Amino acid sequence: MSNYKYKKDRSEFDKKVDELTRQWWLGNRTWWPKFVYHFTDIKNVVSILNVGFLYSRHDALHLKLIAEDSASSQIIENTQDMLTSYVRFYFRPLTPTAYMNEGFRPQPKLYQAAHCPVPVYLLFDMREVITLENTQFSDGSLARKEHNILRSADDFHGLPFQDIYHNRGWGNEDRIRQDEIKNRRHAEVIVPHRIALDHLTYIVCRSPAEYETLNNLLSTSVWNRWKNRVAVSKNRKLFNKEWLFVTDVTLTQTHAKFTFSFPDNPKFFGPFSIRVDIADNLSGVSRYFEKQYHNINAEFAGSQLKLNFAEFSSSNYTARLSIDETLAYLGKYEGDEIPF
Repeated sequence: MSNYKYKKDRSEFDKKVDELTRQWWLGNRTWWPKFVYHFTDIKNVVSILNVGFLYSRHDALHLKLIAEDSASSQIIENTQDMLTSYVRFYFRPLTPTAYMNEGFRPQPKLYQAAHCPVPVYLLFDMREVITLENTQFSDGSLARKEHNILRSADDFHGLPFQDIYHNRGWGNEDRIRQDEIKNRRHAEVIVPHRIALDHLTYIVCRSPAEYETLNNLLSTSVWNRWKNRVAVSKNRKLFNKEWLFVTDVTLTQTHAKFTFSFPDNPKFFGPFSIRVDIADNLSGVSRYFEKQYHNINAEFAGSQLKLNFAEFSSSNYTARLSIDETLAYLGKYEGDEIPF
């Protein structure tokens, strides 16, 4: 028997969600309305999974649960104080905010100091979250002074979903219309203070290397609890992938090979400082590689960094790669499998 209290008009919300998943204009995005989306850095996801709740910004700061603050201080300053006491979801992935925050970028080129270097999406069941008794939602960005906070199924039916889920180019739209659509793309679902993870359906990482990192940041017991819901984004696009990040890593007894996705825009090619630490888990002996790259696209041999350490020859080690002193990858090598 569920302990959750739901809205009395819950069935009307369900009808609208069903209707949305059949809309032709969504194309291959008909799965978007099935979820609400929380986008945060991988270290914050570790905190969320460890404590078993997703907290509002106010409560997470009070409990010291924010390991990587991805928010723009300027935007937070312009947001009403009461809204920091709500857990905030977007109706969709690929919001303009995610575009401005995602991925490793040169420090001088961060947008309003906002940065989410290793993003992970938490996908919660839309029907369950939107129909909770205390859940509210907006028809646009809550960071703007002009916004409406709504609650009922009638309000939900009236939301401008074609703008909220808009994912095309601007075409011939004028600046006023473009701004309106950007605002709608930021429509939110808000829950006071905290929400348990009962309705967390998927935890989606950007690459196999970041999936491996999440695994290694979590304890065995917590990973085993959630591993069947952790996935890597493939055909169902959740990430922009336009900035520097680690895609794949191969660890052996004699070398480590890191494959990167480079930025699309040359203005984000650097500078970057990359450091790799290799630590033997049995002896404690360690090695490291560190280099400053002013133009990572030109100075790298292809998209890979290969470190040879035959003299180290460890059969049990941890590899940590940092970009500008921020964790980008964490992996472990525990010997080759016996082929029989």
